[in-house]
Amino acid sequence: MIPEFPVVPGRDLNDGTVMPQFGLGTWLSPKGDVEAAVLTAIQLGYRHVDAAWVYGNEGEVGNAVAKSIKDGFVKREQLYLTTKLWNIFHDPKDVDRACDMSLKNLQTDYIGNLIFHLTLTNSRLLLDALPNALRWPRRRTSAPRRVEASLRR
Repeated sequence: MIPEFPVVPGRDLNDGTVMPQFGLGTWLSPKGDVEAAVLTAIQLGYRHVDAAWVYGNEGEVGNAVAKSIKDGFVKREQLYLTTKLWNIFHDPKDVDRACDMSLKNLQTDYIGNLIFHLTLTNSRLLLDALPNALRWPRRRTSAPRRVEASLRR
């Protein structure tokens, strides 16, 4: 049984996904502290956790998510995970490998939001990478469609 905790309110996105209005960011969090912070946040009602490969803490986030689910604090479908595709992975040939790496680190088969992180690459390369992100089969997110729309404006 999942205990009752106050849960952060969410917003409905156009694809039916509910995104919590605020979440726990993990940027600049000291190594070794992230797992405990994410566990505590989930127990306190946070349902959105932001991570990124470049932060070096996706593994700790994944451990906390897996433990929270195993211990019955939350179901996976109640969590909204964000991760980012770092700029060295923006080349179309690197997208699948980077996304698979993040899924493995986060110990999940999908994420809520995939962001092209620190877009220092040229916009042509990003547009070329979008089809790979859009067909990435193990994520349920509308993020690449939102990115694609904003790049074409």
